[in-house]
Amino acid sequence: MATALGPAHITPHAPTNSRPITAATLAFNYALGALEPSGYRVFNIVVHLLCALALYGVLARSITDSTRTLAFSCALLWLVHPLNSQCVNYTIQRSESLVSFFYLLVLYSIARAGQGGHAHWSGVAVAASILGMASKEVMATAPLLALAYDRVFIADSLR
Repeated sequence: MATALGPAHITPHAPTNSRPITAATLAFNYALGALEPSGYRVFNIVVHLLCALALYGVLARSITDSTRTLAFSCALLWLVHPLNSQCVNYTIQRSESLVSFFYLLVLYSIARAGQGGHAHWSGVAVAASILGMASKEVMATAPLLALAYDRVFIADSLR
C-alpha cells in the first residue's frame, strides 16, 4: 500500500535516511542482486575483514610488541568472535560495520600521521571521519577519541 510519502515500507524517519553511505551501499547491493541475500552477506564480510585489518593496524602501531604477535592475536580474536557474527548475518547491521571501519581508519590514520607518516594521512583521517558520520551518527565522537589517542600514544601534551 502506497502513501502520499511513497511506498508503505519507506518511512520519512527510517534509520537509513540520516545515513547516506549506508543507504548507498544497500542500494549498490540491491542494484547488483535485488533481494538476494548472498550479495549482502559478501559485502558485509568484506567490510568485517577491512575492520579487522584496520584494527590490526591500530594495534600494531600502538603496542610496543616488536613481533606484532599481540596485535595480530587481538585482531584475529575480534575477527572470529561469535558476538561479531551479527554484523555479517544481518543486513541492517551494516551501519555498525561501516562506522566501525571508518572509526578504526581514523585512528589508524592518526597513528600513521603521528609517527612521521606523510601529511596525507591527516586528510585520510578527516575523510574517514566524514564518511563515518554519513554512516552512523555515533561517529560524532571520533574527533574526541582521535584527540585522546594522540595524547596517550603520540604527543607529550595536549598542545
